Amino acid sequence: MLNYNLDQAKKLAYTENEALSIGERSEHSLHRIIKYLLDPTSLCHEQKIAGKVVDLYIDNHIYEIQTKAFNNLRNKLETLLPNYKVTIVYPCVIKKTITKFNEQGEILYTRNSPKKGKPLNCLLELYKIKFFLNNLNLSIKLICIDIDEYQQEVPRSRKNHHGRVRIDQVPSKIIEVIDINKKEDYLKIIPYVQNEFKLNDYAKLLKVTKNQASYMFSVIRYLGLVEQTGKEGKAYTYKFK
Repeated sequence: MLNYNLDQAKKLAYTENEALSIGERSEHSLHRIIKYLLDPTSLCHEQKIAGKVVDLYIDNHIYEIQTKAFNNLRNKLETLLPNYKVTIVYPCVIKKTITKFNEQGEILYTRNSPKKGKPLNCLLELYKIKFFLNNLNLSIKLICIDIDEYQQEVPRSRKNHHGRVRIDQVPSKIIEVIDINKKEDYLKIIPYVQNEFKLNDYAKLLKVTKNQASYMFSVIRYLGLVEQTGKEGKAYTYKFK
């Protein structure tokens, strides 16, 4: 049975690295804390399975924690999915509190980010591995969290015009955990529309850009949750099955 005691997970995650300051740890806090959230004993951490090092191997089940760059999972999924149950654990950031330090390590400010996340944002990452999503051995676990993000002030440059770099992210609260074990479970995070609709209309409903909606909708179509019903002018119309 998986453990979701965040305070315990944070304490365990820092036990071995307590002498290190933020940004000096060998593994970012978010990834490390999620591992202890799933297995507080650490006995199942970093196991080698079929020639691949996986984040956790619990009761014959593989858990891979991925915060971004899901395309990096393709090779591992190709190797593991034929013979193992694999769950991709995605920490979905809902609310972010930002603390920024200057180059001397002094706090410049702490503020809440105006941007709010939502579970359906995971589709932008899942697009990169959409051809694996219908595999019965693959499931997705969304851990919706609030986080504290720490940033370091740096000189502005052509590559970094914002003048800051992210040092670390630390989960502060678990909002909910959403398990996606079959394609119908995606309807937990995707708004269902009763009538026919066009992609532009759905983008407005999702409150995302048309470009983002196209990636999300590509996943929805691949999963077979919608079907094309016709065309109005240059735009196709769709309907949920």
